[in-house]
This record gives sequence, C-alpha cells and structure tokens, in this order.
Amino acid sequence: MAIPEEGVRYSWQSVLNGGLDLLSASDELSPLFTSPVSGAGEEYTYRLTAMGAGVYRTATVTVTIQGASGDTVRGPGLQEECDPLAIPDEPGEGCAPWEREPDPFGFGFEEEGDFPFPEAAGIPDQADGLGRQAPPRLECPVAMFLEELETGQVECHAWDALGEENLEYSWEPVGNTTRDYLDNPRLIPEDSPTPLVIAPEAPAYETLESFLSGETTFRYRYRLTATSRATGLSSFSEVEVFVSSSRPGVYCPLEVVVKEGETVALDCEGVDPLSLRMDYDEDEASVLWEWEALWGTSMDPLAVADLSSPFFTAPPGSAGKEYHYIASMTTSASGAPRTARRRVTVKVKNKPRIGFYCAGFGLTKKYTYGGHKEGQSLAFDFCHASGAPAGSDYAYVWEAWEETPDTALDYLSATDILDPVFTAPHISASPIYFHYRITATAGNAEPGHLIVVFHVVRARAPEITCNDAEVYEATADFSLNCSATGAPSGATYSWAARSTSGTGLLTDTDSLRATFLVPDDIPGAYLDNDYKETHEYTVTMAVAGIDTASADVTVTVLEKPDIYCSEITAPPLTRVGYVFTEGQKNVRLRSSCGTSVKHYWVGAPAGSNYTFAWSPPDRLSSTTGWAPVFDVPENVDGDTRYTYLMRVSAENADGTSVWNHVLVQKRPLPRITVTCEDSPYEVDEGDADIELECEASGAPGTDPNYTWSWSPTVNLTDHDTDTPTFAVPGDVEQDTTYTYTATASAANAEDGTERIRVTVRDTDPSLTCTDSEVYEGSADFSLDCTVTNEPSGASYSWTGANITNRLIGGTDGLTPTFDVPDNVDATTDYKYTVTLSSSDFDEVTEDVTVTVLNRIGDSPPESGPVSPPESES
Repeated sequence: MAIPEEGVRYSWQSVLNGGLDLLSASDELSPLFTSPVSGAGEEYTYRLTAMGAGVYRTATVTVTIQGASGDTVRGPGLQEECDPLAIPDEPGEGCAPWEREPDPFGFGFEEEGDFPFPEAAGIPDQADGLGRQAPPRLECPVAMFLEELETGQVECHAWDALGEENLEYSWEPVGNTTRDYLDNPRLIPEDSPTPLVIAPEAPAYETLESFLSGETTFRYRYRLTATSRATGLSSFSEVEVFVSSSRPGVYCPLEVVVKEGETVALDCEGVDPLSLRMDYDEDEASVLWEWEALWGTSMDPLAVADLSSPFFTAPPGSAGKEYHYIASMTTSASGAPRTARRRVTVKVKNKPRIGFYCAGFGLTKKYTYGGHKEGQSLAFDFCHASGAPAGSDYAYVWEAWEETPDTALDYLSATDILDPVFTAPHISASPIYFHYRITATAGNAEPGHLIVVFHVVRARAPEITCNDAEVYEATADFSLNCSATGAPSGATYSWAARSTSGTGLLTDTDSLRATFLVPDDIPGAYLDNDYKETHEYTVTMAVAGIDTASADVTVTVLEKPDIYCSEITAPPLTRVGYVFTEGQKNVRLRSSCGTSVKHYWVGAPAGSNYTFAWSPPDRLSSTTGWAPVFDVPENVDGDTRYTYLMRVSAENADGTSVWNHVLVQKRPLPRITVTCEDSPYEVDEGDADIELECEASGAPGTDPNYTWSWSPTVNLTDHDTDTPTFAVPGDVEQDTTYTYTATASAANAEDGTERIRVTVRDTDPSLTCTDSEVYEGSADFSLDCTVTNEPSGASYSWTGANITNRLIGGTDGLTPTFDVPDNVDATTDYKYTVTLSSSDFDEVTEDVTVTVLNRIGDSPPESGPVSPPESES
C-alpha cells in the first residue's frame, strides 16, 4: 500500500550501533547520512516509522561504511518491514539485507562452487575416492524484536541430505550475550530450532543524562548450530534479538547536601519513552507528581508536595541530620496510569570537627609512644588540636580508655591540659600498655578525640621454652616438654590451640607441662605414606592477669605407611599409559611401577609378600605377574585402546590399584617439513615490497606436488604460493611485527607449517618525558626527556601551561633546569610541553609535569623526646 504524502509524520530510530546523530534530521522521510571520518566496516541500522490517518508503517535501512581496502559495501536501502521469522524461498534471502556470516570451518555456500567439504569420520568413501559429505543447510530469521518481559518465538529450519531426523540442535550466546537471564533473553528449550524467547527486564538508568545518552533498545546475539549425527558435519546461523523498554522514569539527584537554614530546589525530572512515539496524544496525556516522607522524615521542610522540583529549607537544629523522600510521577500517556519513583536524600552538613595533629603522624586518631621504661617521666608535647573556627579556645579532658583502669590517671600530672607529664609506674610484667583518650572541645565545633598509648617495659622479661614432639598413632600419652626462666611468683599458665580445632587432646592445661592424649588412629589419605597430623599449641604465662611470656609447641602424630611404588612417591600412582604401533613385537607392561626393574612396590611391613591381579585377561600372557606381556595386534583399523586394572596387595597393608591404558596406533604418515631461511625479515616503513621465500620437503614420491596457504593474508599478495609478496606499509605508528603461518600440503603426507615474522621499523621521531615530584625548597634539577629517531637539524622549544614558567637554562634542548620554589602554600603542579621541530617531519610534542610538595605538619621541637615515637601497629 502506498503511503500518502500529506498528514504523515516520520520518525527515525537507531536499531544497531547508535549513529542517530549522523542523520541530518530524525523527523523527515529522506534525511542525509554523513559518513564518519573513521570506522571502516561499521554498520548502522535504522528503523523509519510513518504514521498518519489510517497509516502506520515501518521500514529498516542499513548503512555500511566502506573500508580503504576497496571492498564493496552496501549502500543505504529502504525496505518495508516484514515478518522476520518467515522462511525465505532461497538460501541467504531474508526480510532485511544482512550480510551472511561465514559458514563453519571457513567454507562457503554450496551453490557458489568449489565447496570444500570437511571429512566425516565413519562415512564410507564415495566412488571417486574423495570420501566427503555435505553439511546441513540451515535458515534462520535475521532478527526479532521484543518488548521487555515479552515472550516471542524464533523459527529456524534445517535440511540434511541424509534426513532431518539425523539433526541435533544447540543454541549458544555470541559476543557480549551471556546466559545470565536477569540481563539477557532466555531461550527455552536450547536444543530446538524453534525455541521461545523470553525478553529480560531492560536496565534502569540512574540519571537523566545516562537515560538520554543510553539505549532504549538492546541488542543480543545467539548462534544456532545444526549437527548431523549421520555425517558429524554441522552448520550454524545467527539471530539477533532486539529488546526495547517503554517504562517511565524519574531522575533526581540521589543526594542533596545543604547547610542549616539554606533553601534549595530538589530538581527532579520525569521521562516517558512513549512520549517519543509519533502516536503520542499530548492532549489526552496527564502527569501527576507526589512527594512522600520515608522513615519518620518530616514533610514540613518541603514547600509543596505536588511539583517535580519543590523547595526544601533546612530547619534550625538540623545540622548532621538526613531527610529521606520518595518522588513519584504518574503518567497516563499510554492510556493506563503508570507510576515511576525515585528516592531523594537531603543531608544537612555537620559542624566542623576538631582533629589532632601529632609529630611524625600528621592528622591522626591514635598516637603510640613506645619503649618507655618504668619509673621514667615524659612531657607529652607531641600533639596539638585544630579544626575549630579561628580564635576558638580549646578545653581538654583526659580519661582512662579501653581496659586501662581509672587509677592510671594518677600517672598524669594533670587531666585538663593538652600536655601533662606521664610518669611510668613500676610493673611486674612487660610490656604493659596504658591507654588514654583526650577529648578537645571548642565553641561551634564537634568535639575531637585522640587515643594516646604509653608502652611501658621492664628491664628483663621472663621466658618460656618448649620442645616439639613427634609420635606414632596409638602410642602412650605424654607430658609436653616446656620450661620457664625468670618466672615471678604467682604466675599462672594457660594453653590455647593455634591451627587445630581446640585443646581436646590436652589435659592439665593450667600447668606449664600439659599432657597430650595420643590418638589411636588418624585419617591418613590413601597412598599418602607420609601422612601426619599436626597439633599446634601456645602456652602463655600471666602475672596479675597480664600476659608476660608465651611459647609455641608442635606435636606431630605420624600415620602408618601404605603400599606405594618406589619410583613414584607423590602424587600417588593411579594410572599409566603405553603407546605401541601395529605389528611391533610383543611388549611387557612394566610401567605400572616405573620403567626399570630396579623400581618395585614398597611400604608393607618388612618380609611381606606382594601379590598382583590383572583384569581383563585379554591379550595378556599372565594375570598374576607384576609385568605381563601384551600381545600387540598385527593390524588395526584405526587407533585402538585397551584398558587393564592392576591390583597390588600384601598382608597387613592397604592395597592399591593402577589403571594401565594401552594405545595401539596405525603407522603414521610422513610429515612435510617447511623451511623459510630468511625469516625473520626486517624493513623500514616505506621500503619497497619484499618477497617471502619458503620451501617444502618430506612428502613421498620423486616429484610431489605441494599446495600452499598463508594465514593471515593481510599485506600479502599471491598467498597460494611458496613466495608471496609482502606489501611494506608506508607508515606505522611504532615498530610493528607481522606474523604469518605458511602451510604446505601434499598427498599421503601430514601438513607442514612454519612461522614467518616481518618487522616494519618506525622511523618517525618520538619524545618520552618522565614526571617528577620534589619538596619545596629542594635543589634545582634537570627535566628528564629523551628522543628516539632524532632527525638531523632537530630543534626544541618549551612552553608552560597556565602557570609561571620556572624553567631556567637549557630550554633549547631536552633537559632544561627547573627552578624549585622555596615555598608553596599547597602541593602545586607545573606543566610543560616540549616541541621537536624538523624540516623533514611534522612537529612532535610531549607533556611533562613537575609536582612541588608542601611540607605538612609543624617542625619538630628543639629538644626531641626521650625515645622516638612508634607508628601505630
């Protein structure tokens, strides 16, 4: 039916690869398409919709960008929309002019001639001796279109010369498509040519910008493979599934930060994809907005509750609080009301928080002073508070923290100043940690806290020494060998497991020498003759409830040995393999325990007799020896496998089994040898084309006929010979190596291959610079830049970006001197660009950045502390 010209509206939409901005207009019947500067081989697919009184028609257009290779490309063509699931009359014809994918194994369509049929194992040779069969013929629709959560059906058809009942089908995702059914369509079943397709829910965009720049139609690819059980051959075809969404959406700032008393607009916008359709009726459509509070949040700060962007005023006393709302938009654009929601959080800023700065740590929440000996005094003058408004007066309070008792406050000269004197008490155990917390307060600021830890040590600490033990299972229980030196009176002991599940095998755990209960049996693994069970413990000495010394002890329980092969001890021997050629003389199967008669089965108790049993007995000279003779067949139709199980046993030991796999092969064909003596090749960009030379040998006959193929074929001509020509590129960005594989084939011989490399050297000049970091006031230094392929007559110039140029001297070369400033207010970046100029090449530039670091923190005091501060562990 022809479309009338009057009263019709047109709309263009992108279906594949975007590119809507390449059209001169999206509401005209015949817009102009502007080809991008780059992107050879890219395809852009569009859908045109025409709508008017009694008219609703669609058509698709595909534009292919032609590459520089001269390959023909399909120009834009308008075609009417048709049923994409219809079966075409001829292979390759569909309702849209998609390019046909290559057939599997790289061969083309049967009607195109010179069809290289792959071999089919198990199919008798034909009369001409070729022994070939044709793969199945498979036809599928190019694409199908679904709404999110919609269910459709794809219909594919296949034909096989030996009957369609011989075909098996399988679907698999292609490219970025996966079987994650939350984000990808699901095919049910996957072994049918006509599965149901269940579209997923389309992704939700978090922002309006992401919605406007994102896709409302999503593309997925699937490949159907049809395999003939009669011939083993297969064909495949790909189907594209396009899923679109028409859900409305609300887009708001997820979080709005305001100051107490400030008024801001909560800017929300609603989007209804149906409004983009040409049949959208603006007169009948309605949009309603509603705001509601969450989790006890008050509605009072909102000026109104029925607009998309109401005003919010942070009430007095709201600093540090959060307000949570839901913005809802209800639209009737589609004829039925649909609602979209978005949560909005308003955060009211907190007051500034006081922080502590400590020497060697900077801004920190914990300061540890280590190595303070008992009885010594120390003035705590390493930290200061900051963060309150300028001119604020700070107040301080010290308190005992964590497990430190309040009585430890007596060790401080004062508890209401920043820098009291700490006097370490005399202790009975070492080390002991005293934890304090300083709280700093000031007007119009949140309080700040600093944990201060004083590490107090004794002159000498007690020690515990333990000896590890090793026993066999089912032996007598024994006491662990531990001793203590320097133990004070009143010391107590406790035991804990380290890597074991507990202390269930220990008794007397409140003494220094606990008793270990030896297990009667441990679960050693089969054939693991070295299996042992390790139990690791720690004994700890405590004085007045404070841990003062500890030691580790390990008890190893040994497993009784199992039978194993003297040549192969780990991992356990479970299978061996043999490869023989038809017609060779009979051979002993002696590899079940090594390849030499010097290797034998061990592990059973001394004096034990080992027995052997083989099954099945076919082609074996004996079933009770350790190495029976295998009767090698004179002739086999193809590679043939024989499998035997050998069982070795002995009294008072666990037996073991070994699978013996015997492969009898057909006599192999000779292999072709390919040599390319001049490889690798090296040329400069723009040089004359070169000829690659290879030779083949090894095929039977006085004058065998070799055929050649090269992969890949890029930059090669006449690639079906032994001497193809390599077209040297005129320009490369960097040294580029092209790697090819030359394959030579001949009758009655295995193919031979050889790898050839051609390196094209980049002769253009290039610059490399290394960024630098220095502290303010450091010595001046030279910038680090180098040049590669420097042309004769090259000159250099330097420019600075947006800041004062601090380069002094050497600016006509690659290493000018940077004048390091004596002082900067904050860490500052100085950025420069060096330019290489030459009459023979275009200008080359490179950027380099010098970062001058500000020295953070106050200078250390004139007289340092008694001992240096320790970093927090």
